[in-house]
Amino acid sequence: MKYLMSVATAALLMFAANMPSYAGDLAKIHEGADVTCMDCHGTDTPTRRGKTSLCKNCHGDQVEVKEFQVEERMVNVHKSPHGEVRCTACHKTHEPSVLYCNDCHQYEVELP
Repeated sequence: MKYLMSVATAALLMFAANMPSYAGDLAKIHEGADVTCMDCHGTDTPTRRGKTSLCKNCHGDQVEVKEFQVEERMVNVHKSPHGEVRCTACHKTHEPSVLYCNDCHQYEVELP
């Protein structure tokens, strides 16, 4: 568990330091933190997306994000009023990330 927390901390530090150049390319961030295919996909030869439970092993249960104002209410994209949304619905490791909320809404939010 200490190893996973170290990896998560390293990934966060790298992300914060390199946001503009890595936005939309989480594979580079994870690779730089020595995270392997096995860590995210549960296999060395991935055939499916990573599971939310594996994301949470490193990133925890609830990653804090900045809330923003939309009309008369505050929005936190990690606290969906529509139930739990899997991490990979927004965060795409091997392609640009997308905001799943924008399937119905029109939020302007940058994603890692």
